[in-house]
Amino acid sequence: MKRKLAILLAVLLVLTFSTANVFATDYTVQSGDSLWKIAKKFNMSIDTLVDLNKLQNPDLIFPGQILKTSGTGETGSQNAAAAAAGTQPASKAKPGVIEVKKDIDPDGGADLYDNTGDHSGSKYYVNPDFYRMKSDDDLTILSQFKTYQQTAEWSCGSATILMVLEHFGVDDYSEWDIAVKSGAHTDQDVPGSLPGTANNFPEYGTSVDDIVKFFHTIGGFKVVQTSYKADYKASDLIQVGDKSVPENDWGNLPGTFESVSLYASDNDPDTENWVADAKDSYFVKWVTGNLKANRPIMVEWGDWDGHWQAIIGYDTNGTAGIGDDVIIFADPYDTSDSWQDGYYYYPAERWFYMWSDRAVAPKPYQIQPFVIVEPVK
Repeated sequence: MKRKLAILLAVLLVLTFSTANVFATDYTVQSGDSLWKIAKKFNMSIDTLVDLNKLQNPDLIFPGQILKTSGTGETGSQNAAAAAAGTQPASKAKPGVIEVKKDIDPDGGADLYDNTGDHSGSKYYVNPDFYRMKSDDDLTILSQFKTYQQTAEWSCGSATILMVLEHFGVDDYSEWDIAVKSGAHTDQDVPGSLPGTANNFPEYGTSVDDIVKFFHTIGGFKVVQTSYKADYKASDLIQVGDKSVPENDWGNLPGTFESVSLYASDNDPDTENWVADAKDSYFVKWVTGNLKANRPIMVEWGDWDGHWQAIIGYDTNGTAGIGDDVIIFADPYDTSDSWQDGYYYYPAERWFYMWSDRAVAPKPYQIQPFVIVEPVK
């Protein structure tokens, strides 16, 4: 009997050590982690951690990524085989997404890609787990913001509204419902026309006034701030012949934000109130202030030659300069970064100077279009 117990114990020990070799201990990367910190935590070298996970770029890890922190032999072989097969051993967590209620165009839209462009082994895109990220000293983000991929080529505005509604707990509307109520991409010359019938400027897409009209129509929301002005005067517009701006800006309303707002504590073009840290600048505080108040910022800019997205995050990267600051978007046409999770990020300073839509948006609303809403309390 004792001999049988000894044999059983020996078998269990062998299995235990074998299992330890085959199945490595997993670690989920947290916001702020680096390979150095993780290697130190598990008393291992960075080279071992890189080799164990077959990381193609040791500088690129992201929150939510699963890393192996122990295991040799077969585990290493399995990782090598996975790398040879063109797959990434470290898995990616899926975000929360909004279910499609009505596909506007079965032959178009970002949803048609259906994640076929995902490439987990991409050398160029890391795609952090924005869905599960949490705010910290450097990052301000709307955690667990569900995303959605537009189902028509022209419906980015409707899809962005849909994501904002979902964020506020409203799921009564489909993308199509929103397009109908806002009058998106509709032939204005034929009474009774439906979305998708636009055939000339300025009917294409969704304009800032369409979004404002939608929220006024459905009720239950107030427009906190917007670039849209219904009662502007001719003298409010950038005048023809104004040599201080490009000619294609003539006839537009000026943007809400001066460029100095990136670097100063106010929005005065003649300011002398420069900030030592960009987080204290007028524009950055405007963005982070709205996010801290749980308000995404719907913006239209030159992406895709005219595109609506929602700002849901801002990261200062822990530095005083604005050059490395990052804006995080919920993107309804997320097909070009090797991971169709519905998120996009872009350098904040660079984006600011591209914040206009001179291709699709009608005048006078082409410069810095945005809408911010919140539920009526």
